[in-house]
Amino acid sequence: MKCWFHLGPPKTGTTSIQETLYYELQDPGFVYCGFGDINGSYALSALVGHNNYFASLRAMPYGAGDGGRRRALRRLARCVDRARSRGADLILSAEWSYGWGKSKHVWFGELARDLGLDLHVVLYLRPPLDWIASLVAQYVRYGRCSTHEDLERLASSVETLQWRLRFSKRLELLGELYGSDRVTIRPYLREQLVGGCVVQDFCHVIGMRQPPSTIHRRNERMRLPTVQCLHQYNLFLGRRLRGPLELARRDALVLRLEQIFGDGCNLRLQPAVLGGLVPFALEELAALHQFHGVELPLTTNATSAEGLDSLDRLLELDDGDRRRLVEAVGVDLPVPELLERLERGSTISAVVQTGSAVVRRYLRHVQSGS
Repeated sequence: MKCWFHLGPPKTGTTSIQETLYYELQDPGFVYCGFGDINGSYALSALVGHNNYFASLRAMPYGAGDGGRRRALRRLARCVDRARSRGADLILSAEWSYGWGKSKHVWFGELARDLGLDLHVVLYLRPPLDWIASLVAQYVRYGRCSTHEDLERLASSVETLQWRLRFSKRLELLGELYGSDRVTIRPYLREQLVGGCVVQDFCHVIGMRQPPSTIHRRNERMRLPTVQCLHQYNLFLGRRLRGPLELARRDALVLRLEQIFGDGCNLRLQPAVLGGLVPFALEELAALHQFHGVELPLTTNATSAEGLDSLDRLLELDDGDRRRLVEAVGVDLPVPELLERLERGSTISAVVQTGSAVVRRYLRHVQSGS
């Protein structure tokens, strides 16, 4: 039985694909296995023993222990049985699996064969500098870096960036393990996506019929002032976020900040942020084009001067943006204290938002069994 294994990677429209498949899948020829959630990353990480910061932050039931593995395996087997009874293709979507090492891919490949699954891998690659900018924004949003040095290491560490940007080696590994003819690589560039939409493009790749009106479009980019505010707030807190309630409060705070800075520019980075790794990134892009036929630019920035030339700029907030924040809160205080008040006022909406999302996911799970 054919199984489409969507590997992401992160920050390439995965949430839009997963939400569409979980809530809106209408083609009877496909079954989406969400393991009771939208994102299959938590469950698949538990299966292969891969610990993840976001899984622990969300207090997911899929820990790396035997209990989490058994729970994930039961749900996977149930979805496999359902797809087989319908004569349908199975879909798995888990962006964290892009970062698995060889041993975890080998283990999962053996499990898939035991379940009678013929794996076909689909992944989207994004221009390196755009990807790093999105990762910086994500780390700031979810409080993963409690010091400025931590954040700088993310964007300037040679070891970290070489691991993230080594596209050709990772694709060679996937081709070796799953078969090069079973690995589909697509550029995450609007002008090259079917309909300019990653969800439509994914549906086209796997041959699924999905009405455009049912597609979920999630733009998780954040305005530069929002990232600057959150980074200063993280430094003020001096720790990572703790548990799903703090995560919900942070999501509500981000929503409020995006409303305040709605006409600001998105976070973008200049090549200078990569430092001496620019030649390495360019070599990887050349190899990607030569050996895999995928052509990506270093960045989609309109000009070489667009974006931040240093992450130190995240420690500042433009006077105009600060005035807008003060007006929204109604009192003139240092930025971290303004955000503390703004977050406190968002607690009720955060609880309601989180509760509604949990109920909606649960009802969908009961309805579909996925």
